[in-house]
Amino acid sequence: MTADVSVQFTYTVTLREISDGLKLQMRHSPVGRWGYRVLWVVGIFLGLVIAINVAAKGIDSPALVGLR
Repeated sequence: MTADVSVQFTYTVTLREISDGLKLQMRHSPVGRWGYRVLWVVGIFLGLVIAINVAAKGIDSPALVGLR
């Protein structure tokens, strides 16, 4: 004799699992590797722009007042 019993499984995805999945995808696809390099270049470029702005105008520059 069989009985109809419903079973419900719940699973919560964590941020760590999403991050690991994206890293894996970026390493194993040509577009992912290209995108990873672009992100590094953009990050370095923005870091240089910020450093040059601070060096040229100083910390008390009107452009940087809103960032504090």
